[in-house]
Order: sequence, then C-alpha cells, then structure tokens
Amino acid sequence: MATDGQNIPQTPPPDTPTGAPGPAGKTKDEWWGYAIRKLGGGIIDIEMTDEQKQDCLDDADRWFAERIGFIKYSQLPLIPGQSEYFLSSDTIEVYDLWLPSFQLPTLDVDSFSFTYFTSLFGAWTSPQQAPMPYSDLVQRLQYLETIGRLFSTDRDWDWQPELRRLVIAPPPRAGGLGTMISSAIIKAGSADIRTEQLDPRSGDYYRRKLMIEAMRTLGQIRDTYDAYPTVGGERTMNGGALIQRADQMQQKLDQDAINWERSTPIISG
Repeated sequence: MATDGQNIPQTPPPDTPTGAPGPAGKTKDEWWGYAIRKLGGGIIDIEMTDEQKQDCLDDADRWFAERIGFIKYSQLPLIPGQSEYFLSSDTIEVYDLWLPSFQLPTLDVDSFSFTYFTSLFGAWTSPQQAPMPYSDLVQRLQYLETIGRLFSTDRDWDWQPELRRLVIAPPPRAGGLGTMISSAIIKAGSADIRTEQLDPRSGDYYRRKLMIEAMRTLGQIRDTYDAYPTVGGERTMNGGALIQRADQMQQKLDQDAINWERSTPIISG
C-alpha cells in the first residue's frame, strides 16, 4: 500500500456558489427509490407508472417550495434607466435584494466599495504599500457613506409575484453623479427544487413528503379495487389503510414544518 499519497485518486469537491463542498444530498430518483422500497418494492409489486411517479414528485416539490422553501441567490444585471425586471419562471418569492452601493466615478472605482479607493484618503489598491492604521479605514468608510447620502438617491424595490416582476425605483441612471451600475444580488425562493443541494434537515422534510404522496397514490389505486379473487379465495387490498396512514403522516409533517420555522420576534417600545 502506498503511503506517500501519490497513488490516491483526488476527487474535486462539487461546485457550489461559495466554492466549498456542498451537502451530499440525494437526487429525486434516489428518494423515489427509497419510497418504493419502504412500500415493499422488490418483494411485492408496487402498482405505479412513471407518470404517477412524476405526479408524486411534482406534489412534493410544490409543498416543499411553499412550506419549507428552496433559497437561491442570483445576480441581476442592472440596466441604466430601467426599473422593471422580469425574473425567471421558477421564482416564486423575492426575500431580499442587495443593490450596489453609491458610486462616484472619480472617487470610487468599485461599485460595492470593496477597495476603498478615494482621492481624499489616498489609495489602498496596491498590496505593496505599507498597511494603513484602522482609523484610516474607518475614515474611508465614513467618507463614502457621507458622499453617498449627499449625492445619491435612496432606492427601494417591490416584488409583484403575479407577474414575476421586480420593480426598482428610482431606476439606475447612466453617467453623472449617483451612477448605479453593475448587478444586484437577489435572494429568492425557487420552485425548482434541487434535492441534492438540501441539508440533512431540509432533505428529511422532502423525503417525508414524497413518501406521503407515494403512499397516498398507491392507496387510491388499491382502494379502487379493494379485493381481487385468487386460487385460495378473495384477497383484500390495503388501500384504505394506506390513505389513512398518509393523512396521519401529513398532519405530523405540517406541524413539524411549523415548529421548524423561526418564530417572529416581539417588537415593543
């Protein structure tokens, strides 16, 4: 056995927005296989078609998107003079929006003010220069905040879910003081559920909901013909029991989803 590590294959981590390895969640097909096995697949016949499988997945996606939520972050390129933006069809809610900070072209070269380059306090853009004291950084930040208040305009945004339209007002201007360029960062709820990106707790909610839908669908199929003849006599089906069990599991899941959400803080004063 090699001990120097040269013969050990190296697998790169999966791509994530932060560049760090993401949670090793299961795909939808893997969760569906889990549900079928729990219902007895492999030992008895599970009477469901591929179309019914997709129906169960769609129902689980809709419940998860509304009750738990699948958060995604994306960039929205801003267009000078435009205030209305139509987002992708999978966006169901916009939770937050970060707009670029004020940019004065001759004083600030970064739209988010990460470089703190100003003509008043000098440049920090060269790593070869000696580090400045912390008070200098504070002065730079205060200076950028002050000129932003003097020369810029406070902007707000409004999400219109019925049209999937995001309104930013007043719209960005092209050139001159108060220029607003670059992109905005959107925190939105998506209907496109990627189960392989879910953390263990969220993945458990999706697994339970998919199990409920598979159990309810199978119960409705078996409840249509609650008995069938065999050589040894008539054999009854368990459709009603499956539906009842699915309803009980759904009640417990809904309650757990409510308890999992953070409570709203009480504001007084």
